[in-house]
Parts: sequence; structure tokens; C-alpha cells
Amino acid sequence: MGAGFNPGLQVTVGGNSGNTLSASASQIQVSMPAGLQDGTATIQVTDPVSGAFSQMIGALTYGALATDRLLLLQGAEPATPVGAPAANAIRVRAVAADAITPVNGATIVWSATNGVQFSVCGAASSCSC
Repeated sequence: MGAGFNPGLQVTVGGNSGNTLSASASQIQVSMPAGLQDGTATIQVTDPVSGAFSQMIGALTYGALATDRLLLLQGAEPATPVGAPAANAIRVRAVAADAITPVNGATIVWSATNGVQFSVCGAASSCSC
């Protein structure tokens, strides 16, 4: 919401270009690509004709906040021989500080340095999803 919007304006969030869905004098709606980094991002609205722009630094928060939590939903494992697949999948959920409300769009990074290969990572030792 704002003032002075018009069709043709370009919007970036964290340096990534968005796709304008609609624009009116008081509102512009933009679809952003998936996979932007969690955290705060700067929004910039640019008029490509005049080159004028407006920046709102740190105005948007993507994904997890510092107060969000990661809940372990499943992860208990019996003894497993080295090199064998785990009997049970590790399942987690990102939730808000109340430990109940799901956090949509939060990026979870899996990483191991001891030769573990994550199936969710295509058998790599690290990835994000």
C-alpha cells in the first residue's frame, strides 16, 4: 500500500526481481521467486522510465525469525551400522516462538561433516530445503 504506483514499475526484494501481478495508484502486488534467503530484505520500487526509485531497507522478513523454533517430530534411531541407511527419517518443523504456529517458507539447512549422506539432499552431505 502506498501512493503513486502505476503499471510498469519494477519491484525487487533483496536484489531479486519480482513479477508485477497488479498495480493501481495506491497498491502494487508482486510475486517473488521462491528460495530467497531467510531474514530481512530491502524492497525497491523503480520507475524504469525516469530511473527514480524508492527503497525500504529491511522492510520485509522472509522465513524464520530469531525467535522461531525448530521442533524435532521424529528422530529416534536404533543402533545402525556405519554406512547403512537410518531406520527412521528425521522430521522437523519450523514453528513460531509459541512452539505451535507453523512458519511457512522457512529454509532448513542440513549439513554433516562425518560422511553422512542425506536422502533429502540427493545423497549429498549438505543442502537446504
